[in-house]
Amino acid sequence: MIAQQLNAQRVEFNWRCVELPIGTGICLIFMTLKLKLQQWGKQVLGKSDGSEEPLRQFLAKAVTGTFSFKIINVALIYANSLLFVQLAGVKGYGEYVYVIAWLQILLIPSALGFEGLISRELAVYTTQLRWEKAKGLLQFSNRLILLNSMGLAAIAGIAFWLINPTNSTQTLITLSIGLVSLPFLALSRIRQASLQALKSVVAGELPEAIIRPSVIFAILCGLFLIRQQAISAAMAMAIDLVATAIAFITGAYLLQTKLNLQVHRAVADYTPKAWMAGAAPMLLIGSMYVINGQTDAVMLGMLKNTDSVAIYTVANRGAGLIGFVQLAFSTSLSPIFAILHAQGNLTKLKSTIKKSCRATFLISLVLATTLALFGNWFLLMFGPEFLVGQTVLLILISGQLVSAFTGTTARLLIMTGYDKDTAIGVTISAFANIVLNALLIPPWGIEGAAIATALSMVIWNVILVGFTYRRFGVLSTAL
Repeated sequence: MIAQQLNAQRVEFNWRCVELPIGTGICLIFMTLKLKLQQWGKQVLGKSDGSEEPLRQFLAKAVTGTFSFKIINVALIYANSLLFVQLAGVKGYGEYVYVIAWLQILLIPSALGFEGLISRELAVYTTQLRWEKAKGLLQFSNRLILLNSMGLAAIAGIAFWLINPTNSTQTLITLSIGLVSLPFLALSRIRQASLQALKSVVAGELPEAIIRPSVIFAILCGLFLIRQQAISAAMAMAIDLVATAIAFITGAYLLQTKLNLQVHRAVADYTPKAWMAGAAPMLLIGSMYVINGQTDAVMLGMLKNTDSVAIYTVANRGAGLIGFVQLAFSTSLSPIFAILHAQGNLTKLKSTIKKSCRATFLISLVLATTLALFGNWFLLMFGPEFLVGQTVLLILISGQLVSAFTGTTARLLIMTGYDKDTAIGVTISAFANIVLNALLIPPWGIEGAAIATALSMVIWNVILVGFTYRRFGVLSTAL
């Protein structure tokens, strides 16, 4: 009884300590970030002649909605992580995030790169009023992804039960439940890309960014109030599955309401060979991104244990807040990069690159300093056993700062037609990440995984900075 009271006091104390310096700081940083981006939009687009006003309105709505959703999403993710740790314990939470890491890896071959293809081609079809092509692309992609993801889930389930890499039956049961959600996740990627192509960016973000974590949060809060004993990792995965299904149904409804009536009435026209060829480069880039992001957690689970995965994941998510700054800049500046490149305005493009690098690094530096100073409070919020991740957090913060120092080079190269350069850089980084994790995890555990991830970030960004200088003659760093 005394231990429970002390634990409750500890959790309450941690929430109060962390919410003020970190949570409030993040909100202030992103409010400043949004205003700065709006100012840049005016500078880059110049004076409005009336024809640019719809673009201004679209960018303002997309930026405001995306920023709001990202802030809420971050808060929900950390609240859910805390509740999962309290209900499932470190071991249960480690098994849960280990399975999530595998699902994120399997999601890329499940979607086959069609999310990138749809975001580009569907926008072209609807602009050109080619409703039959739009309907054909949506029908073909959904049927293909459904069959592919179901087959991949079945194959992965059989393979894991035969190999059993973690030697844990509980982890296998959790993985089996998670694999049921794979088709929902893959089809949600297609739906999100479709809504973005239809200029419904906010509606595309809503199911995954808000609804899914909100459902998880509501269920976990209910369990936290009514249950006295811990839940298993399998039950945690079942909660995730329910939330994923609800988000999928909501997203499917939103897409149907946003589609033009002409699309519903059109007779579908299919060009599968061209679509498959167009999706291939997107699949490669997406695969390398996920491998880079999930290799550390997966290899920790295989080479060490799921407890290490839990501690590492919490530290990585803390450092990931810095990467969120870079993501926010790249998402908001993507159309500006495309517009300037299409106009051939190299001078203003170079200026925008330099400004984005400096602003990204400076804001990231403020957030990194906050995390470094209050990192022990952040980790303690999840429990005293997570304090061993302090060194991991500092290493990953350093890697994120190097990435922020180079700005949004990956998105710049993709939006200006040099996606092959991005693919080369990400691929080299992914293979380096795998090799470094294999070498460093056995002797140094979670610290080794953090070093491997940080070094792979450095390799990736050095390569992309070189490509950016080669293509545009500008050094894409904060200097």
